[in-house]
Amino acid sequence: MGSYDRMIDSWENNNTFVIRGGGHFMVYERAEEINEIINTILTELK
Repeated sequence: MGSYDRMIDSWENNNTFVIRGGGHFMVYERAEEINEIINTILTELK
């Protein structure tokens, strides 16, 4: 979830990763950071 996304309301729970300053297109703009989070989640699932 991007903290600066104006298209989608934000919410948080114990599984939420907040990208500070991330907007609606953060998947493209912050791809490396998002990939690190995904890798962390997948590693924890092992």
